[in-house]
Amino acid sequence: WFVSTRQCRRRAQKPWDASPLSMVFSQEDSFSLIELRALCHRIRRLIMQRGLFIFDAFSRFNVSASNAVTSSQLYSGVRWLGLAITEQQVHSVIRYYDAGNDGALKLEDFKRAFHRPGDEAAVLSEFSGDPSINEASPESIPQLPGCAELHQPETPDDAGAAGGLTSQDVANRFQVTVTSLGGALSSGCAEVYNSKGSGAQKLLTVWKPEPSLFTLSSASKHLVVGHYASVGVGKAPDARTVTITDTSSVFSSSLLDSVLD
Repeated sequence: WFVSTRQCRRRAQKPWDASPLSMVFSQEDSFSLIELRALCHRIRRLIMQRGLFIFDAFSRFNVSASNAVTSSQLYSGVRWLGLAITEQQVHSVIRYYDAGNDGALKLEDFKRAFHRPGDEAAVLSEFSGDPSINEASPESIPQLPGCAELHQPETPDDAGAAGGLTSQDVANRFQVTVTSLGGALSSGCAEVYNSKGSGAQKLLTVWKPEPSLFTLSSASKHLVVGHYASVGVGKAPDARTVTITDTSSVFSSSLLDSVLD
């Protein structure tokens, strides 16, 4: 129902599982939130028992130095702390605290999940006489298999670029234009509704553009962006569609379908 309703809106069609709505569609009841917060509290206590400040823990977990802890890094880090966490639990933590909806925890997200005011003072009090708290070469966290990323990073192959093209290369290769189907060409639109016989004060007609009726090369495709209304019955509006063209090809495009997807 959500996906069908979203397709009626003229806006970016973002995946629901990469939006805040993912919590609504994936949480069965409020008890799962209690379990989630208990898990985060346990991880927080284990971080403190290691004598780590929250920034130190974030830096240890983020072995790639990308400024964001991914699912696999969180999984490996928590296992290194000594807690047998599951992939499902890792994904639950990231979905709940990931403010950017990019499948990873920035430092602020990490702090909201595993830090409370006063934690640093408690660590300093407990480890005041322990020299390991200021060790020069901190222990590295081995990366363990067993946890998939929530959002896999895009590779050239994912973009359909078999020749080693980057995402920017693919984007530069395609041209986006607005195409008029022509109000005089009634064959350019299909009538889906008119108010004739409804008792309305004015007659109107709703049309759906039919770009498939126009012949294009296989290097270009039309995208319908909505329906159109016109006053009266039988006269099609000057409807427009978006045309995507592969400028590097004349007859066919091996990347066009991937770009549209």
